[in-house]
Amino acid sequence: MARSFEINPQRSTDLDNTLSDKCPHCHVAFTARKIREYIGVDADGDWAFSGALCPACSRLIIFLEKGEMGWLRSGIGADKVTFHPKEPRLIHPIYVLPEPIPKDTPPKIAKDYREASMVLAFSPNASAALSRRCLQHIIHERSAQDIQNFKPGNLQDEIRQVVDNKAIQNDNLNKLLDKVRIVGNFAAHPNKSKYSGLIMDVEPNEAEFNLKVIGRLLFWYYTESLEEQKIIDDIDKKLQEKSR
Repeated sequence: MARSFEINPQRSTDLDNTLSDKCPHCHVAFTARKIREYIGVDADGDWAFSGALCPACSRLIIFLEKGEMGWLRSGIGADKVTFHPKEPRLIHPIYVLPEPIPKDTPPKIAKDYREASMVLAFSPNASAALSRRCLQHIIHERSAQDIQNFKPGNLQDEIRQVVDNKAIQNDNLNKLLDKVRIVGNFAAHPNKSKYSGLIMDVEPNEAEFNLKVIGRLLFWYYTESLEEQKIIDDIDKKLQEKSR
C-alpha cells in the first residue's frame, strides 16, 4: 500500500541563502542569492526546491533537496520555519559539462559532447561511445585539415596520424590525445577504434578522461586558435597598411 504524501502550506518557506560556486551552465564562478521553497514531507523526509540565477549567463540553477524542518527562535515571539538541507541534487541543468562548448563548435560535435556528458552518470559505456564518435568528428573536421595525405580509418590510426604529424600545435594536448587510446586500451579492444560509436565496457575513468580531452580540444580549435589567428591577421593588416 502506497504511503500518503503530506504537504502543509503552513510550513512553506522562502528562506534566503547564498550559493557560491561555478555555474554549471557557463562555468563562471559567482555568489548569488538563493531562494528555497519547501515542498512537503513523505516517508523519506522533508523536501524542498532551491535555486539561484547565474549573474553571468542569466540561467537558473535548481536543486532538489532532502533535509529536515526546524524552527528559528527569534526571541521576540515570531518564530520562523527553517529548512536544513542534507542531500542537494542538481536537477537543472541535469548534467554539467566538463568545459563550456565554444560558440563556433559545429552542431554535430556539440551534440555528441553534450550527450556524452549527459549520460555519464547513468552509463559510462554509452558516454565513452559518444565521446569516441565526437573525437573522430573533431579529427575529421579540424585535425585532418593540417595533415597532408590524411587517411581516414579507425580511431586509433587517426589519433596516431594527428600525434605523429603534430597537427595540434600544443604538445600537452597532443600527449593527452594520444593517451585516449592508451587509457581506453584500444589494443585489447580494437572494436572501440574500428567502430567508434560502439557501446562497450570501459576501463576505469575512461569515459571521464575522454570528456576532459574533448573539452580541451574544443577550446583549442574553436576559441584559442581562432583568437590567435585573429591577432596574426590584425598584425598582418597593420604591416600591409604601413608598407603602402
